[in-house]
Amino acid sequence: MTINWSLVHSSHTNINGNNSEISITPAFTGKYIIVFTDSLGANPSWYKAGYLLPFFDNSSIGRVYGKSKFCGLKRHTFIKLTDWEFLHSFAFKPVSWLVDIQIKIWSTADYALYDQEDRIEERLNEVYNILQN
Repeated sequence: MTINWSLVHSSHTNINGNNSEISITPAFTGKYIIVFTDSLGANPSWYKAGYLLPFFDNSSIGRVYGKSKFCGLKRHTFIKLTDWEFLHSFAFKPVSWLVDIQIKIWSTADYALYDQEDRIEERLNEVYNILQN
């Protein structure tokens, strides 16, 4: 079976050493994503692009961040989002030495068919349900 990936975000930002967060507003089709980053002005020896940051804003607390996801430069990074991450917003925090950053994100729900961890959990739930009846 072929996995169908949908491009859900594409941006190119001139950051010139300003490593403030870049807002990411993708419409994920599933909790499996691939993040690709590139920079035209990057030295070939650089391997860090930055971090994908899941977050939500709370009126009484402020911005609350989840676990950051490292993204390599000129690489595709596969990430499985938790249910919490899937439902919230994202920002990208680039490293300070980049002049520009290109970010592309693809998403799929199809990968779940191959995800061994999910299949094991489903099987355990099936066995549990059978034992309860």
